[in-house]
Amino acid sequence: MKILAFSNLHSRVDEFKELMSDIQKEHRLNSFDKIIFLGDYTYYGRKNVEMIEYLLKLKKENENIIFLLGNWEYFMGVLEYSHDTNLKEQYYQFFVQFGQAKALAELQKNTSLYQDWMEEIKKMKNYHVEGDMIFSHAGVDISRWRSWMKLDDFMKLHDRDDLLLDTTFHLPLLSYWISHITTLQDIYDPFPYTFVFGQTAINKILNVDKSVKFNEPFHLGNGYGIDFGGIYTKGRIGGVIFSNKGTRTYVRDVKQTPYKKKPTYQKTVHSQ
Repeated sequence: MKILAFSNLHSRVDEFKELMSDIQKEHRLNSFDKIIFLGDYTYYGRKNVEMIEYLLKLKKENENIIFLLGNWEYFMGVLEYSHDTNLKEQYYQFFVQFGQAKALAELQKNTSLYQDWMEEIKKMKNYHVEGDMIFSHAGVDISRWRSWMKLDDFMKLHDRDDLLLDTTFHLPLLSYWISHITTLQDIYDPFPYTFVFGQTAINKILNVDKSVKFNEPFHLGNGYGIDFGGIYTKGRIGGVIFSNKGTRTYVRDVKQTPYKKKPTYQKTVHSQ
C-alpha cells in the first residue's frame, strides 16, 4: 500500500504545484493506492480561486484522489446549505474573525467554480480508513481506545467537532510516549491503527517559533501530524508518502504572506 497525503494547503497553489512536480519526478500519481487530502484547502493564502481550479482538475484526472472535510470546508457548507439564519451568521463570523471574509467573497463571485466546489464539499467525509490507517483533519483521540473495541465503535466516540476542529489530540501521544505512563497501557498500548492528521501545525504541537521549518511530519507512536504551517508567513506545505518502506516527505516554503495572521483558536462550534 502506498498513500500520498496532504493537509492544510491554505491556497498555496503555486507552492502546491511545485510540490506536485517534485513528487511526480519520482512517482506517477496513478501509482498511489490513494491520494488523500485532509482539508483546509483554501483561506489564508491569496489564490483561493486558482487553488480550487487546480484541485478539481486533479480530481477529474485521478480516480484515486479523496478530499476530506476540514473546518473551513465545513464552515462553507453551513453558510451554503443551512436553513438556520442565526447559525449561518455565527459561522460567517469565523470568516470575519480570522480575516477571511474577503477570500470568501472572491470565491462566491466565481459562481460556477464556487458551486462546483460546494458540490464537492457535500461529498467530503469526516475521515477515511485505508487498511490500518485513519485519516482525518484533526486526528483521533487514542485515550478513548479500549482493546476490545471495533474501529467503527471507536470512531463513533468522535463527533464532527472532534474530527475537524480539535487541536489537542496530539497531547495523549506526548504524555504517553514522552512520560511512558505504564499504568495506562491498557488504553494506549497497543493502539492498532496509525492515524494521520493536520489542523495543528507542527510548530504549535512542539511549542516552537513559527519560523522553524520541518522536513518531516510530527511523529510519535501511531500518530503523524502533517500540517507544516501553511498559514504562517514563513511556513511550509508538505506531502507525505506512507508505504511499507516508511515515509517520504516533500516540502515547499510558502512565498506570500497570508491575508491575516491566525489568532488563538477556541473550540466554540457545536455539532448539529
